[in-house]
Amino acid sequence: MNYVLDGLRTEFPSAFGALARVRVAPLKRESPFWAFLSANGAALVVSGILHLALLAAPRSVTDPVIRWPFGATLASMITFVASMVAGAVLVRAGGMRAIPLYIGFALLEALVSLPSFLLFCGHAGGDGACNAVIYIAAGRAPEWLGAAVGILAGLRLGQAMGDGTNLTLRGAGAFGVAQFALLVPVSYISQSLADQQLQVALFLIAYSLAGVTAGLVLRDARSAAALLVALLVVAPTLGLSIPLLRNGLPNEPIEMTFTRFGGLLAPALGGVSLLGARFLARRRRTV
Repeated sequence: MNYVLDGLRTEFPSAFGALARVRVAPLKRESPFWAFLSANGAALVVSGILHLALLAAPRSVTDPVIRWPFGATLASMITFVASMVAGAVLVRAGGMRAIPLYIGFALLEALVSLPSFLLFCGHAGGDGACNAVIYIAAGRAPEWLGAAVGILAGLRLGQAMGDGTNLTLRGAGAFGVAQFALLVPVSYISQSLADQQLQVALFLIAYSLAGVTAGLVLRDARSAAALLVALLVVAPTLGLSIPLLRNGLPNEPIEMTFTRFGGLLAPALGGVSLLGARFLARRRRTV
C-alpha cells in the first residue's frame, strides 16, 4: 500500500510538509476531565498513526492469514498499544482522579455495543459465546489490558511537569468522545430505517458535528496540529479507498455509489469539518 501514501504525498505536498513540521509538545498536568479527554485523544492519535503505518507495511505483515501470538489480530494489537498510551497519558496528566472517568466511559462504550454484539452472535449461532460478561471482560481484553499497563507505567513515570493544556490531544479526544455520543443514537435510529441513503446521510451528519466540536477545541492550536488530527481521523479508512475505486460497476447509479463510499466519506467529512470549524472560529476571533 505504499502507492497510497505516495499518491497522497504527490497530491498534497504542502499538507505533508506541514505535518513534517509538527513537534511533540511535552505533556502537561490538567484537571481530571481534560486529562480524560486528552487520554482519548492520545488513543485516537496512536491508532491513526498505526493505521497509516499499516498502509505502508508489506503484505507479509498485513496478510490476514498470518497467525499472531495469543490469537491476536492487527486490529487488537493497535487497540492494545493505543489504550496503553491512553492510560499513561491519563494518569500523568490527571492523576488517579482521572481513572474513574476513563473506566466509566470505556464501560459505557462496551455496554452500548453489547446489544449489537449479542444480535450478531445469535445470528452466527455462537450461543455458548454470547455472554455479556465474557464480551465485556474478554472480548475487549486488548483495551482493558492496554489501559492497565499504561496506567501502571504512567504511575511509575509520575505526573507531568507543570500545569497547562494538551491542546492537540484535547482536540483529538473531543472528536472521539463527540463521535461516540453522536453515533450511538444514529446507529439505533438507522436500524429502523430501510433507506440506505438516509442511513449514510445521518452518519455523515454525525461525523461532521464531531469534526466541528474538535475544530472548536483546536481553534488555538497550530495549523499543523489541526491538520494532523484531521488526517488521523481519516487514517483508519484510507485503506478502503483503493478497493472501493476498483470495485465500481459500469453505469453505477449515484445512489449506490453514495452508499458504497459512505464508510469513507463520513470520516473524510469529519476531517474537513474539523478544519473548517477551526478556520471560521479563528477568523471570527480576529474580526
